[in-house]
Order: sequence, then C-alpha cells, then structure tokens
Amino acid sequence: MALTNQTSSADQPVGEILSGDPVVQCAPQTSLKDAAALMRARQCSSIIVIESGQPLGIWTERDALKIPLGNPAWRDQIIADYMSAPVRTVDSTTPLSEVSYCFRAERIRHLLVMENNHPKGVVSLTDVVIHQGVEHYLHLRTVGSLVHRDMLRFAENTPLSHVLERMVETGQEAVLVELDDGGHGIFTERDMVRLIAEGAEHGPIGTVATRSLLTVDVDKNLYEAHRFMRRHRIRHCGVSEAGRVVGIIGFLDLLTGIELAYIKELRSALDERDTALTTSQQNLQLAEKVIEASSEGIIITDAHGTIQRVNPAFCKVTGYHKEEAIGNNPSMLQSGRHDADFYKRIWSTLQREGKWRGEIWNRRKNGEIYPELLTITAIKDDLGEVRHYAALFVDITELKENERQIRHLAYHDPLTN
Repeated sequence: MALTNQTSSADQPVGEILSGDPVVQCAPQTSLKDAAALMRARQCSSIIVIESGQPLGIWTERDALKIPLGNPAWRDQIIADYMSAPVRTVDSTTPLSEVSYCFRAERIRHLLVMENNHPKGVVSLTDVVIHQGVEHYLHLRTVGSLVHRDMLRFAENTPLSHVLERMVETGQEAVLVELDDGGHGIFTERDMVRLIAEGAEHGPIGTVATRSLLTVDVDKNLYEAHRFMRRHRIRHCGVSEAGRVVGIIGFLDLLTGIELAYIKELRSALDERDTALTTSQQNLQLAEKVIEASSEGIIITDAHGTIQRVNPAFCKVTGYHKEEAIGNNPSMLQSGRHDADFYKRIWSTLQREGKWRGEIWNRRKNGEIYPELLTITAIKDDLGEVRHYAALFVDITELKENERQIRHLAYHDPLTN
C-alpha cells in the first residue's frame, strides 16, 4: 500500500497515513505466481484474499518462504492454500502507538485497516517505522546495540530449499550470503516473492541473492541507519565493523530500538509523575485533616455556586447533614433579612477583588436565624479562571449577645435596670 510522505506522531490515527489507494487484493483461486506478480507490480509486501467482498486471509512475503520451489507442482497451487487466516484488523482510528505494540506483541507485520466495516488499506511494520516520528528515539541508540550477530550465514552454493527451511525455523526475514570472491550478498523475503513471480527453476542461494550488500558502520546511530535504508529504498542492510560484515539490521530492529528508548523515557516520566502524585496526595491529606478539624464552618462550591463539600463544623452550626447540603446552593441558608442588593454587592466584590468578608444573617435547618462572620474566596486555576469558591464562617451569636449586654450595662444601672 502506497503511503503519504507526512511524518506522524505516535498518537496519529493509522487511517491518516494511508494514501487512499485501493487495497491490493485477489480471489482465493488466484495462482501463487499471479499473486506474487501483482505484489511486485504494486510494490507491496502483502495481498488480501477477498471473496464476496469479505477478507478471507492475507498472503505476505513471510508466507512466501513456505512455498516448496523445489517441487514443480507449486505452480499449480492457489493462494488460498498458503494464505494466513483470519486477517488481523484494526480500526482506522487506532493510534500508531497501539499499532506498533500490536506488531510487537503478536509478532505480525501487517494489519488490515478497516473503516465503517470496509477495508481501507494495509499497514505494515515498515510503514509504522517511517511514520512514527522516530528521529528523537533513533538518535539514542547505535546500530551495534541492535545488530544480529548470530544472523544466518550461507555459502553461495547452499541449496535454496535449505535456506528457506532455516528462515522459516528461525523467523529471520533476511540472511547473509558469503560469496566465493570474499564479498557478501543478501537474500530476503522480498527476493522470494520475486522468484515466485518469475516462476522459473532456481539453483543455489548464490544465484538468486542480491550480490551487492549495502552496509552501515556498527558505530552509526539508528537514525543514520534509518536514513540510509530509506535513501537506498531497502529494508535491510549489512553492519560492518573494522571492515568485516558482522550482521544485518532491518526495519524491525529499528522499531525495537524506538520502543526500548520510548519505554525508558516513559518509565522516567512515570516515576516523576508518581513522585509528584505522592507529594500532592500528602498535601491533600493534610488539607483534608485541616478542613475536617477546623472549628470554622467550611463550604466549597464550584464556579456556578453548587456546593461540592462541607465540613463537620458546617453541619454542627447549620443543622444540615452533609448529604442535604451537597448539590444545593448556599442560598438554602438565606435568612430573609438581607435584600437582593446586599447579595449583588457581595457578588460584585467577589468578581472585582476575588474575596469578600463581612457579617451576614443566615438560617439554621430548624428555622433559627443566627449571625455569622463570613469570608468568601474565589479559587482560580493557572489561567486565572475561577474554578471554585471557598466560604469560611463562624457563628457569632454569642459574640453578638455579649455586645448587647455590654451596651446595656453602659446605659443602664445594674440594680434598677
């Protein structure tokens, strides 16, 4: 499937990196040769087997390794006999990070992307590496940290059938070919698709391998290796060390390097988050204890004035249970002694100064009217937007009575009254 050139982040939906070209497909009765030829013509690494508009299976370059080229009867085989089924699918809205994880966890390299229950395209492991915004992570590791030094190596006269058997057994997608002249070649799954499409007889591995192996130095970082492979339009290259080929690196290895670096960075970020959360939780627990133990009544509302929390002192002063207050408005406490202008002035001061303090008469649940000293504070977020209001009040009934008695004594004889 041809893809756009836009570089994407790990959170980009997989459907956005598909170019919109039709899914490369064939019928179940299509011959292996014709299916391979179609894949080569479309320059893709998989073909979807569809019948009556429904995907039955998928045939990939990996599946091509299982075809017995040594048996002439393979030319009469159809694609349905060698396809992998069922087809693993993802929705077009799935983030690339999840697609990447799926490739690694399920050890597959192709997914059929569905949109509104219809095939939209096929995404491959190579596509994810190219489009995942990998530059930062690729800079962090060298080619030597990921190279397969135990890569399969074969002399150029090794029978092709033996090479294919070993590739299937080990799961390796590319092997080194040691040429008689001292050089090196490479044979990959894509070369196998080419052989099937040609439909000709084949000899030893040296006759079908790519005989000029492109290499990168072991000390290069993965970003340089990534650019090198994209520039030469290859998915595998040799790795050299002191002039000697020590292994092969491919796009799968690049994805592994990206994930390892990403996981390390993510773990560090999570550790920092956990530390911050622990500190925040400790601060919240302290605030909880202060609020619960406070002798002042406390009301916390949202920005619209809906009560979200009260403390035990509130319940003691007003007579309302917590469940009766939460979800209501503080107007439930109004005594009726203040007119509408009084409350408008409070609201105007809050909006202008973010705080109001004064005396107010409120009503308990039992109907008793009492005076209180009230402080209301607007609580804002980092952007200056009001998110909550906190009201702290003290019942000053006793204080008012003492003031009344003092005034009475100041103007009346204590004996005659």
